[in-house]
Amino acid sequence: MDSVEAGTLKRTPLYEAHVQAGAKLVPFAGWEMPVEYDGIRAEHLRIGAEGLPASVMVVEPLGSHALVTAKVAGTPVKIEAPVDIALKTDEAIHLAFDEARARWMTGDTGAAIGQA
Repeated sequence: MDSVEAGTLKRTPLYEAHVQAGAKLVPFAGWEMPVEYDGIRAEHLRIGAEGLPASVMVVEPLGSHALVTAKVAGTPVKIEAPVDIALKTDEAIHLAFDEARARWMTGDTGAAIGQA
């Protein structure tokens, strides 16, 4: 009987947060870990002059781009932005959905929709 069947997988302190966020959890090295979330990815959003009001929490330069964490109605959201973006903590911004970068998938299988 492996650790999954025996129910002996360890859980991180963030386990409940992952479950509430809709994560798909899988066994990994003895731990129950998230590998996928439903929803909008960081690269599907852009910062602009119009859109959903948000407040900057953190800006992480990652080499080719920056990963911005902003709060929208109390919920943290990640946005991929140009690496040279000049934002400050608590700065008011607006977020828009970038349809050109979105990839639509089916909810049950995760298969791409409308792509060759």
